[in-house]
Amino acid sequence: MGSESMSEAVLNAIEKRLARNLKKQVQKGLAEVFDLTNCKAVAREIRAGRNVTGNAEFGIRLCVHPKTAPRVDPTTLKFYPQTKRGKELDEKIIEKTNQMLETGGFPKMSPNLLSSMRKKDKEFEKEIKARRKKLRKS
Repeated sequence: MGSESMSEAVLNAIEKRLARNLKKQVQKGLAEVFDLTNCKAVAREIRAGRNVTGNAEFGIRLCVHPKTAPRVDPTTLKFYPQTKRGKELDEKIIEKTNQMLETGGFPKMSPNLLSSMRKKDKEFEKEIKARRKKLRKS
């Protein structure tokens, strides 16, 4: 009977170690992703294991989305909306990041991350159009 509980303890220890290794692998993978997007500070925080989910969300907002976001020509203030491809890439990276976070046992990112980024893009578009209108009047 005593040997049975011993093997159970060993199994639990192995499970814990595997979970810890998986968590570390996920952190390392996410850190590499944000390193590639030149988000070194976010990558460093994730690698260190500090607020992994929050930092992943912050990294997407700060480093990934701006690459796919709507564009503005600074000289003419002409606004170019986000492309269909850009929207797809945003959705895909959020989905894949959430899958990685889940695999590592971290909580998923906020479900309204995408909608909040799109809302900010709309506000930006209105602001640019207002500035352009003001520029034409003067």
